[in-house]
This record gives sequence, structure tokens and C-alpha cells, in this order.
Amino acid sequence: MTEKYENEAEKRWISARNCLNKGNLKQFLRKNNHFCEYVSLYRKDINFESLSASLKSKSIAPKGQRLLQDLLEHCLFYLNQQKINSKQLTVEGQDVESIYKQIDYFQQKTFSAANKNCTDVKIYRAIMTHIKNFALQDVRLAVDDKLAQLKHLDKSLNDADLTRSIHNILELKEFENTQWLKRIYKKRPDFFHACPVKAQGAGISKIYQGLQGDVLKMCILEDCIAEFKQTTTSEALTQCYEAFKKTTRYKILSQGQGLTTCLLQHTFFGKKTTSIKALEQAVASLTSQKRPIIEIIRRE
Repeated sequence: MTEKYENEAEKRWISARNCLNKGNLKQFLRKNNHFCEYVSLYRKDINFESLSASLKSKSIAPKGQRLLQDLLEHCLFYLNQQKINSKQLTVEGQDVESIYKQIDYFQQKTFSAANKNCTDVKIYRAIMTHIKNFALQDVRLAVDDKLAQLKHLDKSLNDADLTRSIHNILELKEFENTQWLKRIYKKRPDFFHACPVKAQGAGISKIYQGLQGDVLKMCILEDCIAEFKQTTTSEALTQCYEAFKKTTRYKILSQGQGLTTCLLQHTFFGKKTTSIKALEQAVASLTSQKRPIIEIIRRE
């Protein structure tokens, strides 16, 4: 019986994915919502580990991922404009505002005039509703918390200036990292995450008290790489790395923070985070010091 539901879910996802890879966003949103609704309805009858493993081999093509990323960025721009410029929102704007209140959308990016002029509100509303319902269910009141944090940092900012200044927030945090680690996990002062990771779990909260987001991931990377450096052979390094992959710290590194990563991870695409890629390259570099470390610039 379980196999029946998994096969139907897989069939629905493939149908949605094919639409995205062909560039048909409206059909993708409609069919992907059908997929998510089906999975939600029969969650008790579906083996999620089995379904996830099956769908990983049927992931979105690079073209489709770029299209989805572009769509998300347009959503964020539209929400920013609604929040900053509209004193009295339209009914449509109020719908967007209700979504805004539940999602920390502060992901700043320079938008071109072309991007600003191609607003398709229905598509944006559909994808943001999809994200709210299926990808970020645990992200509640994040915006209010972040506004309070930012106001604490600079009480002179009004709401409009506050929103425009969000891209500077990471510059206000202290990063104490080696140059070597910076090269493989680049700081992004112009980027803020939708759902930052937090120091939660057995022993983690005491070690990394109050840290979250990139700061937390950087500290974890520093600590684990320092441990890896103490090994003297490649075999010992491999054993140390495999043991680390079973820890809560590795789970934090593998947890997505950006909208796209969260969306792809929550819908079983198995997308790797930037910090996991950085960790893998660090281990590869330690295994063979002759291999150059490639600077990772793709954001999560």
C-alpha cells in the first residue's frame, strides 16, 4: 500500500519538474502544489526516506533551478516594494502582507530595471503561498524578531531605512576565522537568510550559545576542521570525518538557510548547502594538500 502512494507522489513530482524544466512556471506551480497537497494528505502512508531517495535521482535541471531562483528573487522584490512604498495596501497587497509577516524574506539583491518591470503578481503570490504552506512551516514571527534585532543595532533607522539596511547586517557581526576557512566558505555581507540555523541539540547550545546563521556555521566549520587537522593519516581523517557526519553539528551544516535551499530540501531534492560543500572541499584538501581549495561563491 505504501508503494502505491509513493509511486503516485513520484509521478506528480515528475510532472511538475518537467513543466519547470520547460520554463512553464504557471503549470509548475499548479502541479507542484498538487504534489505537495498529495504528500501532505497521505503523509501517514508514505515512507519519506524511500520517497526522498527516489526523487533525488529526478531532480530539477540547472535551467529549471535558475528559473526557480529568479522567480523567488522577483517575489522578494515585490514584497519589498509592497512593504516600503504602500501605506494603504490593496486587497492583493494585503494577501502578500499576510505572507510577509510569516516569512523572513530579507534576502537583498541588486535588481535590474528589467527585473522590476516584469512583475507577474499572480505567479509571485502562488509561489510565496506555496513556500508558506509547504517549505517554511516552522518559520513563524521571524520578521518581527529580526526587526527587533536590527532596531537594537541601530535605533536611528526608520522602517524604510531599516529594510534597505538589512544587507549590511552581517557586517555588524564579528567573524573570527582563519583566511584558509574564509576561502572555502565565503562571507556574504549582502545576503541575509530566510531561515537561519540555530544552536540547538544535545551539547550544542552550551558550546555555541546564542549563535545562529552563518556565524554558527562558520564556528562549527572552524572547530571540525581544526579536529581534522590533528589527524596524521588519510585513513584517520576519513574515520574522523565519517564520525563527524553522524553528529548534530553536521546536521546543522546540512540544513539550508536560503529560500531556494529550503524549498528544494523540503521537497526532497537533496540540495547540498554551501557549508557542506565547503566541508567536503576542506576534507579533500586535507587529504591531498596538492589539491587547490576552490572558493565557493554560490549562495545557499
